[in-house]
Amino acid sequence: VTYTVSVSVTAGGSVTSPVGNINCGSACSTNVPANTSVTLTATPAAGQVFQSWGGACSSATGNTCTLTITQAASVSAAFAAAPVAGWSNTVTPLSTGGSCCAKVAMDASGRALAVWFTLEPGTPNDNLMASRFDPGTGWSAPVALEASPRDVVNVDLAMDPASGRAVVMWTQGSDTSVSAAWARHFDPASGWTATQPVLSAGTPAGRADEITVGIDAQGNAVAAWSQLDGTRFSIWGNRGMPTGVWGSAQLLETMDELGRVDGNPRIAVAPQGHATVV
Repeated sequence: VTYTVSVSVTAGGSVTSPVGNINCGSACSTNVPANTSVTLTATPAAGQVFQSWGGACSSATGNTCTLTITQAASVSAAFAAAPVAGWSNTVTPLSTGGSCCAKVAMDASGRALAVWFTLEPGTPNDNLMASRFDPGTGWSAPVALEASPRDVVNVDLAMDPASGRAVVMWTQGSDTSVSAAWARHFDPASGWTATQPVLSAGTPAGRADEITVGIDAQGNAVAAWSQLDGTRFSIWGNRGMPTGVWGSAQLLETMDELGRVDGNPRIAVAPQGHATVV
């Protein structure tokens, strides 16, 4: 029993595989035995970069995709012109009001995500805004990530370089509830998830501060922050799924030497999900 593997390529590169002697510069197909493992490699032409897989390889990251052929499979590979070396001209301002505290992250395909504070007209409060950059189309229109009347005071942003998945976490002034820290996940294919609380039942009701967040290759986020329990700050952590739903917050330390106040945690998250908090 054999199945057909079809490959289509956007001009600007090729897809190859030793199985079936696949070597596609535009479109090709080959028949392979059932249950065969086929590894496809996308190679950009000069002046091009690989952007993404589609079809049966749509969940693959990086420039290789491995399939076990149990049925006919169609795969697409997209390439685009590589960015020209040097700085571009200044783009149209993303904000027309007073703004500050911008953070930006970029993936391996040159797609970027920026977040910043913008003063809400007629109020002393800052709103959290975001815009997405695509090498082919430029910056998107800014969107508001939250609608609370409280002032946004802290924000952190993390992006997985391979997939472009990202997470934004923030806190808001005068919020001492057990939902005092918030987050939204971003997927290049589906956009933003709904706003979700990072803290959970069992977390002390008090100010969350000094937030830090990271993300793995699957889109799982890991966060840490300082949490006021009424008398002191302790370090807490939590993990959020790609759907944007967070688990139960966990107390990471209970040290109280010489009355010191804990703060300023930083986190690093590896692609497979391991994380370290310092």
